[in-house]
Amino acid sequence: MDHIDNGLNSPIRTAVVTGGHPFDVLGFNQLFKKLNGVEIYIQHMDDFSSSTPDEIDQYDVILFYTMLLELPVPITFRHEDSPSDYPGNPLSAFEQLEKSKKGIFILHHSILAYPELPIWNNWVGLGEDCAAKFLASPEVAPPEAITIEIDDSNHPITEGITDWEMTDEMYLMDGPGPDDHILLRTSNSKSMKNLGWVRNINQNRIFCWQSGHDKRAWENLNFISILERGIYWCASRI
Repeated sequence: MDHIDNGLNSPIRTAVVTGGHPFDVLGFNQLFKKLNGVEIYIQHMDDFSSSTPDEIDQYDVILFYTMLLELPVPITFRHEDSPSDYPGNPLSAFEQLEKSKKGIFILHHSILAYPELPIWNNWVGLGEDCAAKFLASPEVAPPEAITIEIDDSNHPITEGITDWEMTDEMYLMDGPGPDDHILLRTSNSKSMKNLGWVRNINQNRIFCWQSGHDKRAWENLNFISILERGIYWCASRI
């Protein structure tokens, strides 16, 4: 894979936020180790939502790989050696993230997270209730071979990459709205048509990508390239 030379020495500090869905931890960590110039901090949503505004501000990009569905509510952790409480409030963290103008990367099942949360669905671009966007049963198709087609070959995320085939999970649901910039799509009848799109909200660069269920996708060189370029684009490095 040809890595990106962004001319900057500092790595892109990226929080990778998980929760609400099982995944291959070793394979997931190995995936991010393959990225050039990206410094990864994998953490559960509880940890991210307990971060202070200053801590969130240290990241360049927040990549979500979570499928938490219930509306987020404040929770409190108490350390046995300290009288202080440690609050965790995902909604406050999301609001702080928007204010900080950081890059936001919504990966795979994260497009289904928080179906009744307006700020999340605004990021994803699937309307007020993305859970209601499913079209038919089965809502999730088991992994099989799928052709990923490049819709815009001139965008920095997809530039120089051609159509490819890989094995991945698919969702049958409505896609993003007409104001979103589509980068990746598929003609597979078991999948939503548009797989990857970018948005700009309050100076936050947002990349939403439906792909990436497990190692069958994570080990594909084109998947790795799009993941790396997506992080660079969200960080305004390309």
